[in-house]
Amino acid sequence: MDEHEGVFKLVAVAGQDACAPSKWKAMGLVYAPGEAVFLEQIHAGADFVSREEAIAGGINAARAVAKTLTPGECRANRAARFW
Repeated sequence: MDEHEGVFKLVAVAGQDACAPSKWKAMGLVYAPGEAVFLEQIHAGADFVSREEAIAGGINAARAVAKTLTPGECRANRAARFW
């Protein structure tokens, strides 16, 4: 699933926890306009009860970080950070 926050594309990735199959993990990714490699990667949590909740958590985490970025930020300006 993906959404946008300003100029940034937000992507969420979710998967079941191999050690606790009833739980889901999620991360959010922030992409700068036109870039194929993420600008930010955010661990959103590992205690979600459904895939939908995990995806929403990933988007929310990515949105929170995207709101701190300036529209001109891109990978050419700085290295990616992992949250």
